[in-house]
Amino acid sequence: MIYRVKMDIAFKHKASIQALVDAIRPLLPDTVSINLGKDTYEPTYLQAERCYHDETPPLPCVILRHVDIPPLP
Repeated sequence: MIYRVKMDIAFKHKASIQALVDAIRPLLPDTVSINLGKDTYEPTYLQAERCYHDETPPLPCVILRHVDIPPLP
């Protein structure tokens, strides 16, 4: 059995993203990716985006950084 947490959190300041990463960093060694090497692979990852959904007209998010946790071999 695997326990999973999903979050989608919007911040007003980019520095808050780093603060969140720093807070969860001690937990990262315990993470797993599901079904590695299979068609049903589900990675554990962190992704930071610049979001424009609050603008008129709303624009799509731009990925600033995507990191698979743990990194792929």
